[in-house]
Formats: sequence, C-alpha cells, structure tokens
Amino acid sequence: MSLDYYWQVLRTQWRIVLAGLVLGLLVAGGMVLLAPRAYEATATIFVSSSSEEGASAAYDGSQLSEQRVKSYEQLLGGPRLARDVVDRLRLPMSPDELAAEVTASTEPETVLLTATVRDSSPTRAAEIANTLGDSFGRLVAVVEQPRDPRLPPIVSAQVVEPAEVPTTPVSPRPARDLALGLMVGLALGYGAALLRSVRDRTIRRPEALRETVSAPVVGVLPLAPELALADIRNPRAPGTAAWEALRTLRTNIQFVDVDEPQRVLVLTSAVPDEGKTTTSAHLATTFGAMRKRVLLVDSDLRRPRIADALGLEGSVGLTTVLTGQAELPTAVQHCAALGVDVLTSGPVLPNPSELLVSQKAATLLAELRRTYDYVFLDAPPVLPVTDAAALATHADGAVLLCRYGSTTEDQVRDAVDALRAVHARVLGAVLTMAPPVAGSAGYAAYTDVAGSPQDSGPDTTAADTAVPEAESAQDGDLAVVTARNGTHPDVPSPRPRRRDGDGTST
Repeated sequence: MSLDYYWQVLRTQWRIVLAGLVLGLLVAGGMVLLAPRAYEATATIFVSSSSEEGASAAYDGSQLSEQRVKSYEQLLGGPRLARDVVDRLRLPMSPDELAAEVTASTEPETVLLTATVRDSSPTRAAEIANTLGDSFGRLVAVVEQPRDPRLPPIVSAQVVEPAEVPTTPVSPRPARDLALGLMVGLALGYGAALLRSVRDRTIRRPEALRETVSAPVVGVLPLAPELALADIRNPRAPGTAAWEALRTLRTNIQFVDVDEPQRVLVLTSAVPDEGKTTTSAHLATTFGAMRKRVLLVDSDLRRPRIADALGLEGSVGLTTVLTGQAELPTAVQHCAALGVDVLTSGPVLPNPSELLVSQKAATLLAELRRTYDYVFLDAPPVLPVTDAAALATHADGAVLLCRYGSTTEDQVRDAVDALRAVHARVLGAVLTMAPPVAGSAGYAAYTDVAGSPQDSGPDTTAADTAVPEAESAQDGDLAVVTARNGTHPDVPSPRPRRRDGDGTST
C-alpha cells in the first residue's frame, strides 16, 4: 500500500480518527481528574568500608563496598526493613503494602543506594524515606558486625542526602497524560479507520474501480448540489469541480476508442440509486453544447424519472414507439433547459424486458444512430433486471456507474459479468458522488472574466467556448433565447415533428 492509500484512509475515514482522538483525550482527562495524587521522596545512602590507613587498603575497601551494594539493594526494598519502618512510624498499612511503595536502586559503578518512596501524602513519603535510610544503616551494622564485638562493622551505610518533602505530584501529570491520551487515541482511531478500510468492500478509489471492471475509469463525478436530480434543469456554473468533471467525462467518452467512435451508449449501474439518471442528463447536455445532435432516452421502463425531472410529457415515449402507437418524430421532445432532444419512457407496461429485446428495439436504435450524433440510454440497473443487458447488445457499448462508498466490488464484478455474458461491450466506468478533492474549486482560475475556458484541450471546440456563457444563463434567459431562435443557443434545430415540454408539436 502506498502513502496515497494511507492519506486516502485519513481523508475518507476522518470521523473515526477524530472519534478515537476525542476518546483518548476524554479518557486521559478523566484519569487526570479522578486518579489519586501520588508523591515521591528519595533518600540517598552511601555505603563505605572500614579499613586501615594506606591506598591499597582503601582500594580494597572500595571494592568490598561495591560488591556489597547489589545485595543491599534487595535488603533496602525487602519486608524486614518495611516491618521496622511500619513499627517506628506506626503507619496505617502492612509491611507488604509499604514494601510495594518502596523502590531501591543503585548508581552504576558507585557505592550509592537510593530509596524512593511513593505515597499519597508528600510529608509521609519523606518521613518513610528518611526512616527507611536510618533503619537500613542499623541493619547493615548488624549484618556486617565481626565476631569480635569490639571491632567496628566491616561495612557501614549512612544517609548522605535526606529526602525532602515533595511539592509536585508525580502522578497524574496533566500535560504528559493528555499528550499520551492524544497519541494513543489518534493511533487507535487511525487503526480502526485502517481496519474498516481494509474490511470495506465498497468502491472508494478509481484504481479499485478500474481493477474490478477491467476497463478504464472515464470519469469521477463529485458529490455536488448542482449534480442532484432536483437541480437537473438548473444551469451549471462554469469553473466548478462538477462542471470540469463532466467535461472530462465527455472528453474521455469521445476518445475511448478513436478508431470506432461510440454513438449509442447505455448508462447503467449495478444497483439502484447510483446517479445514472442525472449523469445521463448532464452528459447529454455537455455533448449538446458542442453543437451535436444529441438524444437522451429514458429506457428505464420500470422506474422512469426523466419526464418528471425535466417537466416533459410522459404519456408518449419509448414504449409507445416500440408498441407502434406513435411514430418516433412525434414522440421526441426538445428540452430547452438541457438543449437536447429527449425520448421519455412512455407509459409503464408489464413486459419491459420483452420490448427491449425485440427486433423493434434494435430497429429503433439503428434509426437513432442514423439520425443523431450521440444517443444516451438511461437504463435500469443490471443486477435486479436484465433490461440494461438487453439494450447493451444493440448499443455501441455500456458505461457502468458506481457510487462512491456504496457499491461493493462484488456487485460491480457481477454487473460486468452480466453485461459481458451477452457480449455487450463495457467501455468504461464512472465513479459517482465522490468526495470533493482539495483544491478542486480552483478550476475557476483557468477561465477568463467572461467564463470561457482558456485551455485548448482536445475537446475544446469553437462551440465549446460558448458553453459557459450559455450554461450560466438563468431559466428565464433560456426561455427568451429559445423563443427568439426556436432552439437552444448551442444546439441546431432537431428533426421535424418534435414535441416541446408543454406537449405541443413543432
């Protein structure tokens, strides 16, 4: 896994990381507030050896003291001294409890011993440490007493640095404990986010989508208000991330196969609610802005949505054409808001699959291929029904939409298998409703004051330079231009016998 993957986990799972961080701070803060105060007092003991005058004798005595220090360390923290200190100070604790509060240590290559006492009372901690040092000196004198009681002890121990009453508790330490809680919470939160990301089977990266589909990812559409179904008739502001994402999608579809241009495309998904209706409508609009003859077909004969979303007549459409109740020119309507022709689904019939696999459907698509430059078929999802697979066999290819963080890899893989089982061509995939990328709003810097793009990419045509101006117009402006010219400013007049959104024929 690359560093980009770990950054992606942090960017997408930041709520879990933040929750872990807050939890760590809360636990650490609770411990700081509720934990009892503990103080430490330390007494330093010097161990020396009795010897005669002379350098050699002094050196031998020093060596003897160093040899004894390790053994004295165990005596200093043992139960015998603890019992003596409890009796002398009349402490309200047992010798074992006192021994648990004492830590004995030695300085390397020295004859110094330190007795550190940890207690909830600073005064008592100092008293215990000093009493412990005094009792230790007495014990060493008894242990190191020669057989001749008239001789001094071989080794003696005395306190050289008495313990002072501490003023600052060693536990808890707010700054240290809160910093530790912050680091532990951050580590636990990111670990939980990483575990969830590893166990998460939903598609969240274009690379994962490309590997699952075994086809190029032709677009990544952000989760933006202007791409919502409720705003499908509102013009997109040029320079926004959504505007540029749609332009990129348009360019990639144009050049997905230069030798065999794709003119009739099925837009589908593995499961419902993947954003295919709004994507189909916006994509048709971007192609229409290039002064291409574009037709948007609502081929979802089970849950049609385009007629209501665009405010078009839904009683005449694809089903009426396939059943012979209406001719194609009379069923096609022009949507001034999008600047493209639209063929709605028509009345919902009980046998949609049979209609889409019929020879009439193949003949209709062949006629649409001759009439329009681009035909976009908004098809049902692949896994619940077979309609999309049936349409894809008559089309030039299918584009599979996948919703960020919702569609699983297994669902995408099953949808691809279903399309390829009928020999349908999967041209590419689109990741929809993806989180906005940092800095994506900066696209506006690449447009001039009038809003026309300054880039000269392969998809920038003379007609395209007029797109922002047309797209930035309000609904009222579009109505005026349509009334004056008889059509959308970026789209040539379609075939005769077209129906407008109010149901009248033109």
